[in-house]
Amino acid sequence: KKTLEGRQTRLDILRTLDDRTDAIRERAMSSYLRKEVAEDDIYDALIAAITATHHPNDLVSIPSTPEYDAYGLRMEMVHMRV
Repeated sequence: KKTLEGRQTRLDILRTLDDRTDAIRERAMSSYLRKEVAEDDIYDALIAAITATHHPNDLVSIPSTPEYDAYGLRMEMVHMRV
């Protein structure tokens, strides 16, 4: 995700999932300095938003039965089923 090829691959995938990808990326890139927000952080945020809003019935949790932390928050990673 740190190489030009890796960033391009991620961007291509994001574009297939949401047609607003380029507009959101451009706005974020022009609104923040790279020392504040790295380009790959923008892609991470985009995929998190797309996952949460576009495919709520296709989410998979790792682990399938997560533990809870001291604050009652689930300790898990969630991704779209592919």
